[in-house]
Amino acid sequence: MIPSAWLRWGPMRLAVGALGIALVVAIFTFVRAMQLSEVGMGALPVLPNPAALIAPPQANALDVKAVVERDVFAPDRTAPTNSYLLPSEIERDVGPIVTPPPVVVLGIALADSGRSFATAKVGADLPRIVRIGDKIGPYTVRNIEVKRVTFALANGKTQIVAALTSGN
Repeated sequence: MIPSAWLRWGPMRLAVGALGIALVVAIFTFVRAMQLSEVGMGALPVLPNPAALIAPPQANALDVKAVVERDVFAPDRTAPTNSYLLPSEIERDVGPIVTPPPVVVLGIALADSGRSFATAKVGADLPRIVRIGDKIGPYTVRNIEVKRVTFALANGKTQIVAALTSGN
């Protein structure tokens, strides 16, 4: 049992009171959890498209043996008229091929610790000072070397442009 001296201490009284409240809440929660309540019948869900549950038809089986036995290097083979796309790829209309305006490197200044820069312009725009990683028109500067600058386009193609003048 609890000696009466312990109950005279203030924090102990608070702890015993908190324990009593916790026990009452725990018993109340346990009793409420064990009660069974009547649940009414719910409405069955209506599917907006019942045909979505039907499995799609199986794809045509490929004759793998016949495909493997074909001669890859036969002279009568030609490229197909339509390029093959995977089922996950979306066939999109490829518009006209647009060539970006030419970039001209007017000069290069090389320095230690990546502080090199180049003066370049695209088309009829004004010249700009660019460093590695900067964008100028559709181009991104990838590398600055002694007499040339490497630019990259958004499609991943790179273009190396020789400088008109270069200094160290």
